[in-house]
Amino acid sequence: MLAGLAEHGDGIRAMELFVELKGMPFLKPDEYTFASVISATSALLASDYGKPLHGQITKSGMGNSVFLGTTLVSMYFKNGDSESAEAVFSMILKKDVVLWTEMIMGYSRMADGESAIRLLVQMCQMGFKIDSFVLSGALSACADLAMLKQDLKCWNAMLGAYSLHGMAKDALKLFDEILKQELKPDQVTFLSLLSACNHSGLVERGKFIWACMTENGCTAGPKHFSCMVSLLCRAGLLDEAEEMIIKSPYSEERLELWRTLLSSCVTFRRLEKGVYAAGQILMVDSSDSGTHILLSNLYAATERWRDVAEMRRKIRDLTLEKDPGLSWIEDKNNIHVFASGDQLHPQVYDAETELHRLRGNMTRSVTNDFHPSF
Repeated sequence: MLAGLAEHGDGIRAMELFVELKGMPFLKPDEYTFASVISATSALLASDYGKPLHGQITKSGMGNSVFLGTTLVSMYFKNGDSESAEAVFSMILKKDVVLWTEMIMGYSRMADGESAIRLLVQMCQMGFKIDSFVLSGALSACADLAMLKQDLKCWNAMLGAYSLHGMAKDALKLFDEILKQELKPDQVTFLSLLSACNHSGLVERGKFIWACMTENGCTAGPKHFSCMVSLLCRAGLLDEAEEMIIKSPYSEERLELWRTLLSSCVTFRRLEKGVYAAGQILMVDSSDSGTHILLSNLYAATERWRDVAEMRRKIRDLTLEKDPGLSWIEDKNNIHVFASGDQLHPQVYDAETELHRLRGNMTRSVTNDFHPSF
């Protein structure tokens, strides 16, 4: 009955029925009961209905329910009380995608673009899948805010969200909108775009973005070079990648770039270039474990078995056989080596994307055990 009254927006009658229910000694309201009466009264003043019901939920020990939390958040936003909605959101420890979406869309409807984007980025970082509904709402709030304040940070946050999920085409469309707003892209803007292109393997678009960055007088930082080298290496453009490494003015970061190139040389069986890249690393750090193992893999890939044996001897001499900083993943007939703390492997971005997806699935599978659905 409460659900029916909620559907028809009869909040006052729903509240009367709820009071009758509370007066019955053998019946206690559950999550469904509270959710229905809150939904029915959400259009009424929160101070008269929503807040007292919220207090009843807390007294009943259901304050941490993600199901009821979503209903309360919706009610508070309908009353224009974002502070109370944020307080409810903060109390829920096991948040699900529905609660995140309600918060983001609530801020979007209130034209609070900064808060909407802040939560969107946090949601991405937690590994939740972002659908087109959430993105369009956040983008709308972001666009309104940027038109009023000309705030590039907001646009960059959206770009970061697209980049994190490998949505390069959407990121590039957003970049066009940034230019239409006559905003000047900065290092953060171009880094997100390059990262998105890298995730999606869009080599030509990545080169175009690099050229735009140069034309706009924006100085490329170490991470920009890392993205571009990785993009070129994954596409097998190893000569261009080497040129990019040589052009990089960041000498302290070059070892990572050379490792990326070396790893791709293993993939594409480019012996001469790989040996040269390894030499650049070992010239600085002769005991670098990842480089020795990758060089051994390179010799094996090119069937240089004597060199493989020699490299294994060196590894044994350096006691690097069981280096704790390396992870080995077997994929059918292939074994991939990932070194801790760097971006050696050409498929590291694919692995990261899959880990984000699995993390999101695990989070949702846990939260689904804690709340029912209509």
